[in-house]
Parts: sequence; C-alpha cells; structure tokens
Amino acid sequence: MLLIVIIVPLACVPLSGLCLARMGRMPEAESYFAALLDEPEEQYGDLYLEAADALMAIGQYGRAVGFLEKLEVEHGRAMGIYGRGT
Repeated sequence: MLLIVIIVPLACVPLSGLCLARMGRMPEAESYFAALLDEPEEQYGDLYLEAADALMAIGQYGRAVGFLEKLEVEHGRAMGIYGRGT
C-alpha cells in the first residue's frame, strides 16, 4: 500500500477541512481539524475561529464548541480570569 502524505499550510486547514467534509470525506476532514487543535490557540486564534465557523457551516456544532471553548479559556487567561491550570 502506498502512503502519500500531503502537507497543507496551517492557514488552509479550516477551509480544507470544510471542503473535505462537504465532499463526504468526514474522517479526512476531522483529521485536519484535529491537527489544528494541536496548535497553540494563543498563536492561531484566528484559525480556531475559522475552523469553528467551518464546522458550524456543516452542522457540526458540538465540534465547533471545542474550538470556541479553547479560545474562551485562552482569552480568560490573557485577561487574568483563568489560571494556567484551567
């Protein structure tokens, strides 16, 4: 079996995930979104919002909340509301 690895720039991940999902390739789309969750939200908050928006566009509200909650916690830390352990 031949394994082909495609490297997608991080900025393209939300849109790539959305396109794959709309093509009915949800397992692949989920891998794109999961890869973004491994990146620090304090650096990639804009992409987190794009991913949440893309997920909501395809009715994946529960998954979208995961991205939004991570941003909420990071914003709270920046504002001094949450501690680093939260």
